[in-house]
Amino acid sequence: VRLPGSTWENRYYALQDLPNVKTCGQLERLKSPPKGVSPFTRNNLWILNTARVEVSKPSNLYALMVWDEQPSGDGPGGTADFADRVRQLGGRRAIVNPTLL
Repeated sequence: VRLPGSTWENRYYALQDLPNVKTCGQLERLKSPPKGVSPFTRNNLWILNTARVEVSKPSNLYALMVWDEQPSGDGPGGTADFADRVRQLGGRRAIVNPTLL
């Protein structure tokens, strides 16, 4: 996330450089999405499937998201879609609503 006056990008790279932190990217793991497949929907599914493999039970799945909590508007692959998928799996959602800050 690049925002003028923020340190998010520098903080990400500092975290990524720590010896015990492992990062992986969708293109690195899955290559380019097939034609006609939304990269946003694919990313949401990849995140959720990866998390499901890592947790012992769905109630241990936590999703932290920055979201205005609007039920739609960003469509499939958007934050509302992701939040709903987490709920359907039985996961927990921690939401930072920027409109309330």
